Parts: sequence; structure tokens; C-alpha cells
Amino acid sequence: MNNNWNEADAVRQVAAIHSYVVASLSAALLEWVWQGHEYVRSALPHRLDIAPVAQSPEPAPARWRIQAGTQFLDQPRAPLAVIRLTWTAGELDWESLLSSAWLIAHEFVCHAQRLLPRDGSPRTPSGRDCPFYGGWMEEVAYALFCTRVAGASYIGPDAMPPVPHGVVVAASDEGPEADDRLWVGAHLGEMARVAVDFRRDRYGTGMDGRRHLFAQQWELGAHAVRLLWRFLASCTSYEVVEKRNRAALAQLVSLSFRIQSATRSPDELRRVVNGCLLAGQTALSFMKNPDKARFLQLLTQPIPDIAVWSYKLEALCRTFPV
Repeated sequence: MNNNWNEADAVRQVAAIHSYVVASLSAALLEWVWQGHEYVRSALPHRLDIAPVAQSPEPAPARWRIQAGTQFLDQPRAPLAVIRLTWTAGELDWESLLSSAWLIAHEFVCHAQRLLPRDGSPRTPSGRDCPFYGGWMEEVAYALFCTRVAGASYIGPDAMPPVPHGVVVAASDEGPEADDRLWVGAHLGEMARVAVDFRRDRYGTGMDGRRHLFAQQWELGAHAVRLLWRFLASCTSYEVVEKRNRAALAQLVSLSFRIQSATRSPDELRRVVNGCLLAGQTALSFMKNPDKARFLQLLTQPIPDIAVWSYKLEALCRTFPV
């Protein structure tokens, strides 16, 4: 707990956290998803709304006093998302403030950067029980948060929660904005620690102990991602574990957005998650080299038709005892 912190500074500090997190994640997506696409110069447009609300009649019962959500304001072929953070005035504590870094990362990667359907129609919110956006993309967002925001020196599907190394944020000028960048950099380690606690509470494995109604669905997507990450890492030629995991993460992030682009319905996303769960486990346990090569090709090539892609994925598993 920071006893010198003043909640009156929270709006400015959340805005500074947002600026730092989004800049770091946008650079990762441009490098790992859009590299080679000359027409893509920046992330999909979004804006941040910070809205402390009036004092509630009852004190907030939850450990985390800040909430986040994303609203789509798309027009045909003109995407716009709003990431909204709210808390009750007078009830925001230091750790909840720090949790805004992870909340922004989650909303940015899982929702604000969701690709438009191929026909350019506006995006619609995903169901809270969606294993892809609630679990798969959550895991992708966390990996990006660890490696590109918090500066963890190692991250992988089997890694313990990361301990970020020292991060120095250079201020190119003087003034309040430079001070805010330095403030964010000085607290990245605490933000990474709080993110671990926040995720544990979300899945019901933290000290809160309450399991969310849809946690089981989210776990399916998260487990599928970890299986694919292990498989992709096993296919790289790097000897150093960190390099293998980072190369595999880049492929995994790219795959995740190709799946978004190719799918049109929640049912298609559920089929993808289930197929990847089965194929990933099969590849790591039973699959022989010719089929492994076919699986790797499916994971790293364009997806022109998601139904055909899913059928090929499922066909790889039909002769294995899983």
C-alpha cells in the first residue's frame, strides 16, 4: 500500500497508464500481426473514458474497486471502440489503481482490437461465456502484457508468474506528461504483481475464493492457447527456451487474429477452441511428424474458410486415442 497516494491523482494516473500500455501493445501487434501489411500503420481506433461515479450508498464488497468494459461504436467499415474505466469516488485503493494496467491491456487486446467481420459490418459484443474472447484472448493478452508492457525477462505456457526486471522509462521532455511516464515505469513491477492476483481472483483460485459463473468456459480457451503455445515452441529451432517461447508467442498472436478475421459466429469460435484443444493435446502426446507438419501449417498459414480449416484440424485427431 502506498500511504502517500492521493485518489485525486487517479484520473491523470490512469490516463498515463493507458498511454503506456496501449503504446507497448500496439507496437507488439504491428510487429507480430500486421508486419508486411503496408496499409496497417496503427492499431484500430479507440478512446478511453475514465468515469469516477458518485458515492454509492453501500461500500463496494469486491476486492477490486475499479471496473472496465468496452463498448463498440462502429459504423460500416469505420471501427471505434470505447474502453471505459469506472470506480466509486472515495473507494479507490492503491492496488485497484494499479490493476487498471492489466484491465486496460485485457480490454485493448481482447475487445478494442477485435477485427471487424470480413463484410465490414459493425462488431457486436462477445458473450461473457465465450471461451475464445473470455479465455483464449485473455491468455494472449496476459502474455503480451508480461512481455511487452511489464518487461518480464521470461514468459511461457508453463512459466510461473513473471518477475519483471527493472524497466527504465526515458522522459524525452520535461513537464507533467514526462513525470507521468516516469511514474508508470517506476510501478510496472507492482502492476505485474497485481495482474497476477487479479487473474487468480477472476478464475476463483485467489484468496477471494469465489469462482465466476463462466470460469470453466474461459479455462477451455486458456488451456487451448497453452497447448498450442507448447506445440509451436517445440517446432522452433532455437536452443534457448526464452527465444523458443517468444517466437511461438509471435505465431500464436498472429493465429489468434487470423481466427478472428475468419469467424462469423460464436458457434464457429467454440468449434475452433474445441478443435485446438483436441489437436494440441494430440500433437503433444501422440502425433507423428507428417501430421505434425500438417498441424503446424494449419496454425501458421492464412485461413480462407474457417469451416474447412476446422474440418482439417479435427481430421488430424480422428485416429488417435484421446
